[in-house]
Amino acid sequence: MPLNNKKCVVFRLGKDNPNIPYTLDNNVLQPVNQIKDLGVLLDNNLSFSEHVNLVVKKANTVKYLIQKAFVSPTEELSKTLLVSYIHPILEYASVVWSPSLIGNKELLEKVQRRYLKTVQTLKDKPYDVRLSLLKLPSLEKRRIINDLVCTYNILTHQFGVDLSNIFEFWC
Repeated sequence: MPLNNKKCVVFRLGKDNPNIPYTLDNNVLQPVNQIKDLGVLLDNNLSFSEHVNLVVKKANTVKYLIQKAFVSPTEELSKTLLVSYIHPILEYASVVWSPSLIGNKELLEKVQRRYLKTVQTLKDKPYDVRLSLLKLPSLEKRRIINDLVCTYNILTHQFGVDLSNIFEFWC
C-alpha cells in the first residue's frame, strides 16, 4: 500500500525518545508534538488536556443547541437529551484518555452540572441531588464503569485478540 508523504509525520512519545530523523521515499518526515487518531488528540506527554478541552467545547456547543431547541423540557426529556447527545461526546474513547488531572475531571463534570441546572424543576437543587433524582451517576463514575467493562472484555478475550498479557497479576 503506497503512503502519502505529505500526510505522514513522526510522533514521538516519552522524554528519552531519540530525535532520529525518519524518511519515506527519501523525504524527511516532519516531527509533531500532537496527533489526532480516531478522534482522540494525543500529545507527546499523554496528558490529554488539549483533548479534554476540545471535548468540553464540543459538548458545550451541543448543550447550547439543545437549550435553544427545547425551551423548557421535562426532566425525562432532559435526561434523554443528555444521555443521547452530550454523554457520547464526553465519553467517546474515554478508556484511552480518561483524565487523571483533577482540573480536567472538573471541566468534564461541569458540562453535565450546568446542563442539569437548566432543568426548571431541578434548578435550585444541589448537583448530587439532581443526579440522584434523575438516576444518573457522575461522569467520573461512568468512566470508571467503562474502564472496568473494558478491562473485563480484555481479560475474557472479547476483542478477538489476546490482550491479557498487558496485565501483571500479583497473588
